[in-house]
Amino acid sequence: MTDNMDNAEFTAGVWTEVECTEECYNQFVQEPIFDEDHAQFFLCREDGTRKPVRMSTVVFRQYGSEDWEDDIMYGCVEAQALGDGQEEPIPVKIYNLGTPADELVQVIKQDANGTLFTVNYDDGNIEVPAAQKTDEGFLITHEQVVIGDPIEITFNPTNGKAFTMHIEVPNIGLTIRDGEGKAVTGNLELSFEDVMTYTYSFKGNENDDRFLISFNNDKKIYLYIQSDSHTLSIRNKKDKMAKVGETASEGKLALLLEGIPNAVIKHGNERWRIKVEG
Repeated sequence: MTDNMDNAEFTAGVWTEVECTEECYNQFVQEPIFDEDHAQFFLCREDGTRKPVRMSTVVFRQYGSEDWEDDIMYGCVEAQALGDGQEEPIPVKIYNLGTPADELVQVIKQDANGTLFTVNYDDGNIEVPAAQKTDEGFLITHEQVVIGDPIEITFNPTNGKAFTMHIEVPNIGLTIRDGEGKAVTGNLELSFEDVMTYTYSFKGNENDDRFLISFNNDKKIYLYIQSDSHTLSIRNKKDKMAKVGETASEGKLALLLEGIPNAVIKHGNERWRIKVEG
């Protein structure tokens, strides 16, 4: 709630919260982007009280500053609902960037070579240490997307302290994860117990909407084609692409393998050679 603020100067058990509607969220950004037309502040107490308050009864300061102001400024901001008497409610951190949430981060291109995205920010400059800066935007590798760790963006405002936000870009294509959620590829020799903990997920687009599984040394070859956002159409390559069923676009790997202990899954240049024993 307070994100590492020094709470010594504030009243214990009284704090500020902000509730944002979906208009404050960018599909690739973890943190909400503040928009006063789509946000509501609350004064909260440890007895369970949660009172909505108007913007006119909230004060603001640049994160790292000591001076409160009536008008909100740009950047990483602390917002404090006014308490009763001498109370100093714990503030909430918000990001007021002057950019509509849906425009802040946009993915320009995503394929097997990586993901290219732009960050639209006019109040200073930005750095994305984990990405390669290009003339078109910032490029992160396919491997970074598959691993799924959030990518840090450092904002350096013209006035105010630098701050960091985080983006996550969903993988386009097939991802297989082990029981601990780590993305895996290559040769997988698994016990029956192991394979029951593995998962798969497939997210396609107009240029990448399918993957193939060869079972038991090509005795059965199925093509899985994305039919909508939630299902995959299963086609038999050895029977003129006849449809043999549908399956979910994500779930347990064991169900995708249909109990067959030897399979090779192919998607683009990626391969998973799977052998299940026991």
